Amino acid sequence: MPGCDNVTDSFPDVTPNCSLPSNCSIPSDTSPAPVNNLTVAGKSNSTVTLVWESPPCPSSACRMNPADSWNMNCTAHLYGLRPGQEYTVMMYRITEAGGCNWSTPINVTTRPSPVWNVTVQNRTVDSLKIAWMPPENSSAYRYNICLSNNTWKSNCSSSTENSYTAGGLEAGALYTVIVYAVTSNNVSSVGTVLPDVITLPNKPKNIKVTKCSTHNLTISWDPPKDSNASDYLYRVFWVRDNTMDPVKNQSTSASSYTINGLLPGSIYTVKLVSVINDAESATVENWILTNPLPPPNFRVNTVNQSAVNLFWGLPDPAFSGFGLQVWKGPTEILENHTFPNNTSTFVLNTLSPGTKYNFTLFTVAEGRGLSTHSTNVLLEGATKPEPVSNLKCFPVGGGYRLKVSWTCGTGGVSQYLVIVSGRDPVKWLSCEDPVEVGNLQPAQTYLVQVATLWNELRTNSSQVRCDTASAGVIAGAVFGLLILLVLLGLLLFYFRRWREKISKKPKANVEPPCVLASVSVSAFPCYCCEHFSDSAFGFAKEYQQLQDTGTGQPHTVAEYPENREKNRYSNVLPYDSSRVLLGPSISDPNSDYINASYIPGYHREKEYIATQGPLPGTLHDVWRMIWEQRITTLVMLTNCIENGRVKCERYWPLDYTPCTYEDITVSVVIETILPDWTIRDFNIKRKNEWEVRLARHYHYTSWPDHGVPSNTSAILHFRDLVRKHIEQHTESGPALVHCSAGVGRTGTFIALDSLLSQAQKEGQIGVYSFVQRMRMNRPLMIQTESQYVFLHQCLLDRIQPPSQVDSEKMQSAAVYENTLAFQDYEVSRPLLLNLQEMFPEISTSHIILKYEDENIRLLNQLDDGSTNTPTSLSHVCTPISRPTAAAFSVPESPTGKSNPCSDLSCREGRHLLAIIICLSPARWFLIPFKNPPDVGPHARENG
Repeated sequence: MPGCDNVTDSFPDVTPNCSLPSNCSIPSDTSPAPVNNLTVAGKSNSTVTLVWESPPCPSSACRMNPADSWNMNCTAHLYGLRPGQEYTVMMYRITEAGGCNWSTPINVTTRPSPVWNVTVQNRTVDSLKIAWMPPENSSAYRYNICLSNNTWKSNCSSSTENSYTAGGLEAGALYTVIVYAVTSNNVSSVGTVLPDVITLPNKPKNIKVTKCSTHNLTISWDPPKDSNASDYLYRVFWVRDNTMDPVKNQSTSASSYTINGLLPGSIYTVKLVSVINDAESATVENWILTNPLPPPNFRVNTVNQSAVNLFWGLPDPAFSGFGLQVWKGPTEILENHTFPNNTSTFVLNTLSPGTKYNFTLFTVAEGRGLSTHSTNVLLEGATKPEPVSNLKCFPVGGGYRLKVSWTCGTGGVSQYLVIVSGRDPVKWLSCEDPVEVGNLQPAQTYLVQVATLWNELRTNSSQVRCDTASAGVIAGAVFGLLILLVLLGLLLFYFRRWREKISKKPKANVEPPCVLASVSVSAFPCYCCEHFSDSAFGFAKEYQQLQDTGTGQPHTVAEYPENREKNRYSNVLPYDSSRVLLGPSISDPNSDYINASYIPGYHREKEYIATQGPLPGTLHDVWRMIWEQRITTLVMLTNCIENGRVKCERYWPLDYTPCTYEDITVSVVIETILPDWTIRDFNIKRKNEWEVRLARHYHYTSWPDHGVPSNTSAILHFRDLVRKHIEQHTESGPALVHCSAGVGRTGTFIALDSLLSQAQKEGQIGVYSFVQRMRMNRPLMIQTESQYVFLHQCLLDRIQPPSQVDSEKMQSAAVYENTLAFQDYEVSRPLLLNLQEMFPEISTSHIILKYEDENIRLLNQLDDGSTNTPTSLSHVCTPISRPTAAAFSVPESPTGKSNPCSDLSCREGRHLLAIIICLSPARWFLIPFKNPPDVGPHARENG
């Protein structure tokens, strides 16, 4: 019979649970032989392929179920099956005669459907969490998960859940993941593959800064010890700390990176990760601090033998402070100092005389526990040499030479200058051998001092007076004859002058004292009488001898180009040794200069500061000096405009509105205008400082430029007021005195104040020596001969007994008016301060004190500039911002009743009747003080 090789039938519809034909139940002779070796050749989740061996049929053909389907094939495909379903399959044969036979049944399970959407839910350096979506009807399934890479074969694990975490993996390694669904009888689905799954790399270690500057830094790190580390990239992130700046990042395959474009002195957060196939490691983080900018404009000014003043500017943008190292030589550090970030000057006063030093200044930045500093700024400086001591001189050579010797100071010295008045300095290199100065005149007095020079610095010793010896025997008859003739001529001349004087006044009995010596108070009138004669020829001679005093001293700083415009007059420049130094401002490190000099007085070496009238560009400098020197007494001896020329810029507010001069605010508290002077009280406050200081401004308005007042009484009274205020504020700084140039009227007033103090304390008056001292500190002090004579006249008028004083001069109306008005000022000032607290919007220009039979307005000046006493309230009352009124109480007497003649309400026996507060010409308040005993003070409003 024919076989069935290579023939296949398909059965697209398989009937489950089918039954055998009834005639197959009993085998017969006509029954065909059953098929042999029925097996499953292949299967999927919906099909099964069967194969078998077909034995020969007993008759014609064979037929397979279902009926009427004749089949001679050895292969059959079953379609439309359900995934993961177990089936029982058997095959029977049917003959033409209707006989049949069946095969042995077999069980067949289709493959389950594969899982889908396989993803990695989480990954670490050594694990991967795999998740997937299960197929339908998967409640009885389990899952096999297999991982493999190029270094090890597949490793499979089983899970009944829809996820699985595979551990023990390599860091930064690629894996292929396959997930299978498996039925309960171990039939597996087709695997779902997830390729190129990578674990996280390990993070780098030991991040550190290898190089840092103001705008860039270099970091380095150790790569992780992963097997694939050579394939890693490293991503660097950075951002400025505590800012909203965007985070920047860059990648590199190296183990170091340089970050550019940073800000100096700033903290940056730097983060670093390892990267492979977009998988980033954990972050390693560090704070890094860039170097700050070095301090700009570092400079040194030598102060004296033991101190230097260091100045510098403030860098941008961020820093914490400054550090300073003081070096003596290349290796010896003497001192270390630190300063806060708002410091720009420092006085170092622990140095040795005549010594060179190196100063290293650097900016410090700190934060987050980090600290760094800028590059060092190096500067060389030196202290002034120590002055010589034990200066001695004695005449030699018949009076034509002086031998000068001294004891050397410590520290460096390059040479000495021996300075003899009227002669060129003599250079000398040794202090062990005395020096002889020649070409002098016999029987003369010379001022001698020695200047020590070193490293372009100079220190002058104190002056000593040296007298040359009398001249030797005059040699030569001709020379003697000429001298004799000259003497005879002089005697004849003076004899005639003497005869003329005899006819005018009696001869004085008192011998004039030596020009250079102090004069006792008792002898001073005769001394002046003698010098006033011959058109004050004696004073002219003295004044002529003062002309060159101090002129050889340097004034280098005043001649700097940046300082020239700060000098009102080019011939009045402060000496370097005595000039007032201002603390330099941040915006201008060269702003330590002002045309002002310390002047010695009777009580203190720096009792006064003499300065010029301020210029428009130096107003702030003046107030800086007043603040820094703690000045409470200001004396002004000029008017702002004289003879049509500007002599001084107004440096105080025009009215009671405060004015601000850069960082200093000045307001006028109270002002009184008198015939010969005006007195103002100022409140002074500096920005960012809590302290408010009070200074009094004494403005003398009756002193002509380059001239002298017509009488001495007013200036003497004015001096007494100033001296009283100075003595009431001994804890304050020097008194500030100025005119226009700060030398003529200024020098005369300072000399008058000091010499009157000397006369009172010692009974001596040394005019010449004091003027000489002033001129050693500032040039041209007492600028004209007439001022020198006027100084003597003032002293004379003060010390003469009352019987000798011109009564008309002492009783002049002007002096009386000044004195009386000032008493008003002193009496009413506490009262007015209380009024200003009660009436904050009312200035003193709105207040009138009404005494018996008169009105006194403190400012005593109408809007039109006149100074007449107001005749009606409508003439003096001016509007203010809004009305204010309050009762004002008067101090009570011990009896408890109002006392109208208390210290605040009585002047020269005249009662203070009322205080009038002006709101407008038609609206004012009257506060009466003179009331019946049962009626207290009250405010009465008019209008």
